[in-house]
Formats: sequence, structure tokens, C-alpha cells
Amino acid sequence: MASTKTYTTTLVSKVGINDNHIQVASALGITNPDVEGAHESSLTYLQIDQEYMFVDADYKQGSTFVPVIRGVSVGILAQSSNVQSHEAGAVVMVTATDSKEL
Repeated sequence: MASTKTYTTTLVSKVGINDNHIQVASALGITNPDVEGAHESSLTYLQIDQEYMFVDADYKQGSTFVPVIRGVSVGILAQSSNVQSHEAGAVVMVTATDSKEL
């Protein structure tokens, strides 16, 4: 049975529509998808407001400065989320899940 873990943090600074990095208050639960074998079994995605994003392979484990791939689809029936700007202090949902669930 696949497991899913969800964590909550907040944005430290505003995210503009063209930004491809975010800064969060806590890196708890955020993982690098390019760590050996990680991309084959799990993915970490972030949700801010109505936008979903994946953590980019350039992410340095433990850093609160997170490179992201924005506007991605999550779930079998999901459509791409709209890229939008986000205010500092916005809630960031961090979800680590088995890649077979996405």
C-alpha cells in the first residue's frame, strides 16, 4: 500500500507569475526528485492556493529556497493548474507520495 505524507509551511516571500523558485519557512517533507532512486518511487509536490508545482531536480536537500516546475497536473483526472502569483505568508501544502498515485 502506498503512503502519502503531508506537511504545511508558509511562503517567506511573494512569488511572481514568472518565478521558478519559492522560499518557504520550513523544508520539512520537501525532497529532491533526482536523489538516486527517488524519482522511481516517490514525488514531492507543492500546492499554493490553487496552483500545484513539482520540486525541480536542482533542489538542495534541506534548503528553504526551492526550485519548482509550476502549473502541473496532480491526480489522474486533474487538469493543469493555472500559474498565478502568491503573497508572502500563503500556506504551502507539501505532499510526498508514491509516484503511482499521481
